[in-house]
Amino acid sequence: MKNLKAILLSIFSICCTLLTFSQDIKPTKTLEESGHVVIAMAFSPDNKILATAGLDNNVILWDMISGTKMNTLKGHSNWVVSLCFSPSGNYIASGSKDNTGKIWDVRSGSEIVSLKGHTGSVSSITYSPDGKSLATGSKDNSVKVWDAVSGIAIRSLGGHTKEVSSVSFSPDGFKLASSGADLHLKIWDVQSGNIDRTLEAHTDYVRNVSFSPDGKYIATAGDDKMVKLWDAASGSLVKTIKGHSKWVQSLHFSPDGKYLASSGHDGAATVWDVATGTEAFAAKKQAAIVYDVEFSNDGKMLATCDNTKIKIWDISKLNIQPKEAPTVAKNNTEIKSTSNDLNFDPAAKGKNYLLIVGISTYSHWPQLGNAVKDAKDVKRILTTKYTFAAENVVEVYDEQATIEGIYAAFNKLKAKVTPNDNLLIYFSGHGFYNAGLDEGYWIPVDAHKGKETEYLPNSTLLKYLKALDSKHTFLVADACFSGALFSDGHRGYVENVEAMKSRWGLTSGRLEYVSDGNVGKNSPFATYFIKYLDTNTKKRFTVSELIQYVKVSVANNSDQTPIGNPLRNVGDEGGEFVFYLK
Repeated sequence: MKNLKAILLSIFSICCTLLTFSQDIKPTKTLEESGHVVIAMAFSPDNKILATAGLDNNVILWDMISGTKMNTLKGHSNWVVSLCFSPSGNYIASGSKDNTGKIWDVRSGSEIVSLKGHTGSVSSITYSPDGKSLATGSKDNSVKVWDAVSGIAIRSLGGHTKEVSSVSFSPDGFKLASSGADLHLKIWDVQSGNIDRTLEAHTDYVRNVSFSPDGKYIATAGDDKMVKLWDAASGSLVKTIKGHSKWVQSLHFSPDGKYLASSGHDGAATVWDVATGTEAFAAKKQAAIVYDVEFSNDGKMLATCDNTKIKIWDISKLNIQPKEAPTVAKNNTEIKSTSNDLNFDPAAKGKNYLLIVGISTYSHWPQLGNAVKDAKDVKRILTTKYTFAAENVVEVYDEQATIEGIYAAFNKLKAKVTPNDNLLIYFSGHGFYNAGLDEGYWIPVDAHKGKETEYLPNSTLLKYLKALDSKHTFLVADACFSGALFSDGHRGYVENVEAMKSRWGLTSGRLEYVSDGNVGKNSPFATYFIKYLDTNTKKRFTVSELIQYVKVSVANNSDQTPIGNPLRNVGDEGGEFVFYLK
């Protein structure tokens, strides 16, 4: 009898402890900004920043140590309803009722890329685990996958019959789950764009979907007041959690996947034990709708938002294991500014070859004041500061740059470059685009206007690039240049960006005229291309980092918009050219 009493007292003590933890706990911090009605939140990977967004059309970044506002990101013209940090934490993506998604630089607060293509609100936006792409769900009934560097839509997935409310990548990035007003949960194969499975998930609007960190489960929540757990592999229903009295608006797995948080229109924010389906923690019930609930990546904090109040709750007693620090994910071009962490060994790599073509003194086209100067300035910085040896440079200027001279330079390199070597090609001169043929051209020094047979077409240029069996090729053109060069295909998954072949291009404009700049100075494009190379202090960086800087800087300071992407059908396998300081 004494033993039974002891057991009952022990159970009662445990229950009291849990009851106190769930009901009596108060938020450790409350963040508030007048007029900022919050409906979306996201913690940065290092937990130092909480991003919030809502009805004022703005995104606010909060310092989680001091609880003060760091920056306000302005650019959307309607409510911001979804947020997601990139895996590195360098960028944050936002989805809005203005039908766009935006990518922002966290440090500067500047808009990097605008994702345009949806005809309805972008209700959900999320980064892939490798940071190379984003997925969006929209009220136009579609799901889109975007290149995270260029902002170009890779593909549109049109399987839903009503608006899409939520999207979530699997931890390996190979699958994508989506949900919406058609009551369905759809699981997509990201690589092919095909639907793997469609499930009748709820009896009312499905508000949210989320993959578990281990990829075993998919959680859904809906207006039927239910939270459901699905087996990601088989599609079978594992568990139904009943606890909300009104619509369930938001879901979020803990970093270790042991818990699932939900919140909704009943003012509740609850943490559920995934294994048992029982309540592990409940924040004090709010008088307003709790639109979002988010675990911090260290598992110590839970953030909830209701109207203008963002509340931070201490959940350290749950002993949640933190999410591992971001590493170089497969095929990760969204590398944090710490690309120094990559185990690159330049001594074990091949040679870097450089082809420079600059034409200023045209025979039949307007003279260019800076083309040759730009080309020579690029050569100077690459050979003096980076691992480009002078003996591996091929230069073609002015009268040498006939179509035969350019072909001869390519043939010379073709005889030298090995599969372990890298090649950077820089062209500065006139370009031309034939819209009827969808063909872009380089203009050789002696080509006549209107005689396209004397031009160097993109299609021929691509054939040369394909024939050059280099490890990495990076083509840079400061000229009017055809966007038809660039790939719109989905990238694969590799272990690091140098492991597989790459073929990238960067041009000073899309299908537009571009500036040569003031005589004696550099063109706007060359100015920022050289500036990045000249001011860089990192031991190594990827080509996508250089492209991102040039694109934003030129677009912000001129009337032209550079474009940079993998090149089409020339052997790109998902890698990247990496620059090393000497």
